[in-house]
Formats: sequence, C-alpha cells, structure tokens
Amino acid sequence: MLNAEPSLAQRGTRLIVLVSGQSDAFWPSSAHTQVAGIIGRDDPDRGYVAAVREVLSGRGWVSPELVPALLSGRMSHPRATEPPVEEVGRLTDRERGVARLVAEGFSNSEIAEQLIIERSTVKFHVSNVLRKLRCRDRSQVAALWYSHAPSVGIAA
Repeated sequence: MLNAEPSLAQRGTRLIVLVSGQSDAFWPSSAHTQVAGIIGRDDPDRGYVAAVREVLSGRGWVSPELVPALLSGRMSHPRATEPPVEEVGRLTDRERGVARLVAEGFSNSEIAEQLIIERSTVKFHVSNVLRKLRCRDRSQVAALWYSHAPSVGIAA
C-alpha cells in the first residue's frame, strides 16, 4: 500500500490508487491525503485513461462508480471483516516469511528462490496465508501486513 513507499508522495509524485470497491483496505487507512486519483478495479479502460489524464493535468479523479458511496460516508469506516490479531497469529513461521515477501512485492518464483523452496510450495503457503487472513489477493495481504505489522508484533 502507500505505506510501503511513502517517498513517492513526499517527492510530490501524484498517486493514483486502484481499489477493489467499498471493502478495499485503502478506505480505512490514513493514506487519503496522499492520492490524487482513485480508480475502481472494475472500471472500464477509458476510466483508467481519464484518471491518468486528469491527474497529469493537475486535477483529481474519483471513479464515478465510487462517488455515491464515498459521498455517503460508507467508505470511511473500517471493514468489519478485517482479520483480527489472532488470525495473523495463526500463521506458521514459514507462512509469516512468505507473507512478508508477498507484502514486499516478490513473485512466487522470487520467493521460492529466496527461501530455497519449490515454487509449488510457495503457492501452497500463499494459498494458506490468503485463507487464514481472509484476503482475496496478494495486494490485500500487503495492505494488511503494513497496516497491522506493528500492532501484532510482526516485522514489516
């Protein structure tokens, strides 16, 4: 998430965030002030192009599909389904290591190479991490990792 690379916003880079609707980990985060555009994952291609054009011209952009919920305040509250601390604690040491590397943006092949294990084993661990943390994809693992690491005692 944005916490992973805060120097981008500090250097004046205008950021566009890709979100997975109302349940995305971005909404309860404090990163709103660092972005110039918000695009919904399901937006048509022309929405991505429009967002980039608007942000590059100095304006902001919010996906039209997200505006009603954003204005009504439904996106400003934390998700009820956010994994509690005890679920992070259920990860094995190996799964924590894999989750950390996923959060850092490593591919399955890169994780396998770094941990000296087979790629199929990495896939198994990633699948377990996703299931145990109730995350839909790797980006949610990263968002969860960086937003909860200090509170659950895991090294980011």
